[in-house]
Amino acid sequence: MSGMSKRSFMIQLSREQKTIENYMSFSNDVLGILALSLGASSLGFKHPQPFACFFLFVVLLWLVSKQGPLTLKHFRRYKTFMDNVQLMWDLKIYLIGCMFLGSIALGITTQESIYTLLGYAT
Repeated sequence: MSGMSKRSFMIQLSREQKTIENYMSFSNDVLGILALSLGASSLGFKHPQPFACFFLFVVLLWLVSKQGPLTLKHFRRYKTFMDNVQLMWDLKIYLIGCMFLGSIALGITTQESIYTLLGYAT
């Protein structure tokens, strides 16, 4: 490479882009798995709906509290339909976890419906 380091060829993200990437990574990895786990936990209660509502509130509150310096202007880069598809793909585990918690809170998903879906219906 004639004296040039590999590092000079890497694309450096701006501080704003790093902040957004860290936020997306945290939201997807930590909060997504937490939401799925809390949804599964709430199904263990006799009446899972109130627990799922509370857990969903906690997950959404945590997401907002971790937003920190980010504002809506940081997300304006998602302008086209494909940009929004990319945003949803970046947050897929988080979205699945929140939808799972929401469906339990609304009474759509129950232990019985999961057992039926998986073929364990009695």
